[in-house]
Amino acid sequence: MKKIFKQSIDLFGEDVIRREVKEVRIDTLVQEKNIASPIDIKPNEKVIKYCKRIACNESIKLKRTYTMGIKMLKHPLRFAKKSKNIRKQYRAHQKLHNIALKIYYDLVNQISPAQKQAYIEILTTTF
Repeated sequence: MKKIFKQSIDLFGEDVIRREVKEVRIDTLVQEKNIASPIDIKPNEKVIKYCKRIACNESIKLKRTYTMGIKMLKHPLRFAKKSKNIRKQYRAHQKLHNIALKIYYDLVNQISPAQKQAYIEILTTTF
């Protein structure tokens, strides 16, 4: 606050402020930061998307794709800001994480070593 007041004095000059200003009002603007919550579904969605894309490109048939399950789990995660839905949000996040792990391990087990070399960077950075 002192820095803001000092800058306003430096801007107009001390003698002008003493002569003309009887009251000083300083308005500061506070902006929210774009900080993601610790329970974030984006990494899990990214893993699922990459694994499905690799399986499609290499014509690997996954055991399950969990398409409807993922859609159903996104709903409680979307409305998790309310306090009564926190437990539902936590459970849905855990289930989504487990689904991402299952799809990832299914892909890793079925992919051949030659195919794995092409996608080694993506597969090692996802989990």
